[in-house]
Amino acid sequence: MLDKILRNFDKWAVKTSEQEMLFPLSLAYWRETLLEYCCKLFTWDGLPDTIPAHEIEMGLFISGYNSIVKLSDGKWISAVSSGLVGVTDYYDVFTDITFSTPLHYGNRKIGKNCVVVRNNTLMHSLLPKINRYAIMLAHAEISTVSELVNDRESNLFEVMSDIHAEGVKEYQRQLYNGELAICQNKAFSGVRVTPTANKSIGETTKAWDTRNNILTAFFEEIGLKKNAQKRERLITDEVNASDEIRKLNLSDMLDTRQRGADELNKLTGWSVSVKCNVPTVDDVDEETGTATESEVENDVKTAE
Repeated sequence: MLDKILRNFDKWAVKTSEQEMLFPLSLAYWRETLLEYCCKLFTWDGLPDTIPAHEIEMGLFISGYNSIVKLSDGKWISAVSSGLVGVTDYYDVFTDITFSTPLHYGNRKIGKNCVVVRNNTLMHSLLPKINRYAIMLAHAEISTVSELVNDRESNLFEVMSDIHAEGVKEYQRQLYNGELAICQNKAFSGVRVTPTANKSIGETTKAWDTRNNILTAFFEEIGLKKNAQKRERLITDEVNASDEIRKLNLSDMLDTRQRGADELNKLTGWSVSVKCNVPTVDDVDEETGTATESEVENDVKTAE
């Protein structure tokens, strides 16, 4: 069974190897990866088996809110898709929802047989942020791979015909795949080879650092610690300023989730709670100017 899975994977890998660094595929990869990172930020405790926590988090990050509804049989579920309806005095406050799942659909009254959990105070989705960073990361990743491949060949090829172009493409394809590439006279008789400036591994390192800096910036925007700088190099004021900004988004998302859990507890009698899975920095050693770590909340799991 395992051999069959590996063989199928090999076929898929060979089929997509020529497209693995194309922008659309790289963009799709980073969208999925960043969303996966986000879905690991919080843990829900006390939920019944009918409400998977990851379904709540997916809805919050993608739509900006998630609706937890009570079915006619008394079971509570997380709505796969829902819309907010019912006019009030405010544009972001509603009285009812319409929802649908693969098996159910209908209308529910918020506060009676439905709870709407917000991703943050303004009910904003993280999808635009994820998309913007995924675009930058896709470009950075393609640049890194291009630098690595181009380090193997520093010549510029100018061709006279399509047949010569095919020969150059095959030569460069072999270089990309790490094969032993040989230039045949038949293919290169109409090709002019112009040496370009020698590349250095420093350019590849710079491209890789750019990729890491973009990823670090995304983590900081959603509230994770920045590890790019050593703590001992930061003075007290720098640590405090950076940390306060970093905690704004994270604490806001945690607060809105807990408010949603509290509303759910009032309707059901459950004891649902939400905790954050990443550490924060609250205290700074006044003598050394270095930060000391503490938990976001009492139940936070330290993820080092």
